[in-house]
Amino acid sequence: MPQHGIYVYERSLGDKKIVVILNGNDKELKAPMDRSAESLPVGSVMNDLISGRSITVEPEMSFAPRQVMILANF
Repeated sequence: MPQHGIYVYERSLGDKKIVVILNGNDKELKAPMDRSAESLPVGSVMNDLISGRSITVEPEMSFAPRQVMILANF
């Protein structure tokens, strides 16, 4: 179930993990990350496979309209 129009889901194999985040809104959104804390603990660093940037999970994060992030821990 989305929260604030943000969809988060995870797939893992062994110690490798992929987390997909989708902003289903037509506007920028700042959302609390507490609901996804099991998959994305605050302070964890993931690699965004789309942008190539490292992302540090914060308690509240901003997402561009219709933004998609594919985060990997490898």
